[in-house]
Parts: sequence; structure tokens; C-alpha cells
Amino acid sequence: MPMTKLILFGELHSPNLGDSVICHISQVLFSKDTRDRDLEVHDVSFLLRGMDFWIANIRRLCCRLKIDSKPIEYYYYAIKMFFSIKKKSTICYVGGALLQDFFMKQLLLVLKLARIKRCRVIFLSLGIGPISAENKLLLRKRIQALHDTDFMLRDGIPFFRDNIDNRVSWTPDLAIMARDIYGGGGGREKVIGIGCINVDLYNANFPNSFISEENYISDIRALVRRILSYGYKVELFCNGDFNDFRVTEKIYKELSDNHVILKERPQTDEELINLVSSYCLVISSRLHSLIVAYSYNVPFIGIEWDPKIRFFAQSISCEHRIFAMNEISKIQKKSIDECNKEYDEKLKHLYKEKIRNSIRKIVNASKIS
Repeated sequence: MPMTKLILFGELHSPNLGDSVICHISQVLFSKDTRDRDLEVHDVSFLLRGMDFWIANIRRLCCRLKIDSKPIEYYYYAIKMFFSIKKKSTICYVGGALLQDFFMKQLLLVLKLARIKRCRVIFLSLGIGPISAENKLLLRKRIQALHDTDFMLRDGIPFFRDNIDNRVSWTPDLAIMARDIYGGGGGREKVIGIGCINVDLYNANFPNSFISEENYISDIRALVRRILSYGYKVELFCNGDFNDFRVTEKIYKELSDNHVILKERPQTDEELINLVSSYCLVISSRLHSLIVAYSYNVPFIGIEWDPKIRFFAQSISCEHRIFAMNEISKIQKKSIDECNKEYDEKLKHLYKEKIRNSIRKIVNASKIS
């Protein structure tokens, strides 16, 4: 049966590779039920980060002419999207915290084109980040003007329901499917991976409990020494973000122990998957380190920098594995031993089926009768 064009929007080139994991998984899952010519993938970040060839050249030219490139970039992107989005296509935003100010200009443009071209718009496994009052109002207006929508979020549902649209349901993060899509795995005995993060992210979310970078580094350093005293080896890693890696390097340089290894900054989603799946335990703040660990049955301890960390842990009955950023000193041997209990495999299976069913629903709705 023929289909309308299915257009996926995701953060393909984010330095935080968790977003790339989501995009790859969504492409594979959708491609199983669609033909190549029926599926397109667009990167929501190239306008912001200059990943597109023409955007990069526009920026160089405007720099030479000493003029602002942003209006030209925006109109170039608008023209490109106008011709890319066909009438009555299905537009699906997949995974990551795409509902935030950082992506809002691009999102509002696509929603406007979706209304004009009578497209169906779906949010699949999206999360919510910081949204200004102005963008909240604009987003609500654009969504209410759409002809056909389906909103399936991984977190932030009360906020979305109260401020944007009440037609919203919960769905798991797509990264739960990591092991099914990437394969491999197999943790090394007695090797714990500690994923580090730029503490500024925490302070932006929890300004009333400020933590300096020096204190964070000191706490992680003390945690590493405790873990070494329990007889484990430690590898320090990050999810790919440059600022996260800068902090990781600082921590490593202040440790002088042959049992501590600094892993190179991963540059592809496969590299991140191989890292996380290789440990006997993961201690990390980045959400997709934890979700990938869960997918590969690797025990995890989460250090909360954003409410989405605790929300994920609650959804899999593992809230006891989450520590606040100012509670790193509480991660002791008992905490590690308690994490060695197996996950609820029935619940994981249910969540995977929910994801598969959501994708089948989207694909079937895109078929032309």
C-alpha cells in the first residue's frame, strides 16, 4: 500500500551522542516498515551548528561582509523546508529534549509549514527543556492550528498538558531499544564507568543549590578513590559533549592511579554504545548513558542534574539508584551492591512493545487507502 512521505526530525549531529543514538534507532525502526523513498530524515541542529554546506558558506560570507548571517540562514532554511515538506506528509519529531527554546525557531517554522501543507505532526518520545513564556504561547498557537496531531512524550507531560495541549500520552525513550538495534554488549568484570558532566547544566536547573566545578571535581575524585578501594577499576568517560570531556580530563589529571583510565571522547553513537555496554556498572549524569546501560542490562547509578533523570528511574522502578548532585558522597559500597539486582525484564519487554506499536501506528496512519 502506498504511503505519504514520512519525514523524521531529530538531532543527528549533537555533540551529546545520546541524541544521535535516538535518531539512529528511530531510522532503523521506521525503515523496517517503509521504503527508502517514503522516508526522509532532517537534522534539527544544522541551522544552529552550521552542519549544512550552504549554511557554513553563508556564515563565512557574512563574516567577511561584517553582517548578521542569522536572517539569511533562516530564510534559506525556510525555503529548503518548504520544498522538502510535501503536501499531506507525516512529520515526526523523534526523541531528545527538542521542546525547548534552543530549537524553537526551527520547530515553529516547520509547524507553520505543516499547517499550510495539511501535514500530520507527531512528537515521538520527546522531552521538554527550558521554554520561555513567549515561546510557550507561540508553540501552543501553532499546535492548535494543526489539522492532525499525536503527542507521545517521554517526560514533561504535566507541563505540556497544562501549558501547550492536553492531548498527550507517555511513551518510553527510544534508547531502550539500543541492544536490539546495535547488538553486542558484554560487561567487563570489576570495571566501572563513571560518566562526567559539565556542572553548569546542573546549576541552570537547580540555581538554589549551586555547586562549583571545583566541588564537583573533588566529589567525583573522592568517589573514584572509594570505588578503587572496593577492588574495582575505573574508566572516566563522557557522552561526547566537549564541555563534559573538558571536566572529565580535569578529574583524570588530578588522579594518579594505574587503575583509572581516561577514555577518549566518543565521536559516534556506536562508540558511545560500545563504551557504556562494556562496563559492569555505570555511574553517570547523562540520561542516555543510563538508558543504554538499562538496555544492555548493565547496572547503573544516576547522578541527577535534570528532573528527567529521576523520571526515567521512576518509570523502571529504580528511583533508589538516583542521587542528587550534592549527594555524590553518599554513593558507597552498599549503593553499588544494591544495584547488582536484575532489572524487571517483563517491564522492559512491555516498554519495547509500546515503542514498536507506536511506530507501527505512525506508519499505518501514513498509508494511503
